[in-house]
Amino acid sequence: MTEISDRYYRLAREFSDRVNAVTAEAWQAPSPCEGWTARDVLEHVVQTQHNIAGYVDQPLTDSRPDDPVEDWAVAARGMHALLEDPATAGHEFTGMAGPTTLERTVDVFACFDLIIHRWDIARATGGDEHIDIEDVRRVQQQADQLADSLRVPGGFAAAVEPPHAAGEQARLLAFLGRTPW
Repeated sequence: MTEISDRYYRLAREFSDRVNAVTAEAWQAPSPCEGWTARDVLEHVVQTQHNIAGYVDQPLTDSRPDDPVEDWAVAARGMHALLEDPATAGHEFTGMAGPTTLERTVDVFACFDLIIHRWDIARATGGDEHIDIEDVRRVQQQADQLADSLRVPGGFAAAVEPPHAAGEQARLLAFLGRTPW
């Protein structure tokens, strides 16, 4: 396993912990993503896994939209399997920012989403909102690099001003348009 595969596996497991804690009724709760429910956020994360796999012509197992928890589990297992195959993980393609690989795309987009959308689902459903400080710092660095490209239609909302005493997690979430206070 590579560092990126390890990171994806850990983050997918943490995401799964949040997803598995959601009650059936809570999936309809509004999320911090304007106009989206917790289930919409989960479906977005699942679709991202499918989209990334499609960049290297390695479709994941069919979706199970009638069971969002199982749908996520199947997509996560499929993505992890792709990362475990060195040829597939290193497969090059031309992405939005030029040449890249499946593994780099997973690291930049899927891992980022697993951290932030894990928080979104937890916030919407009353779950554990904690993000490990190293993950906060890593995502903040990525967000700083991506800057305005994060704020495209369907992307992240405009940054909000955090309270003066806000910690690193709250400042990151505020940068991504969320109000965790």
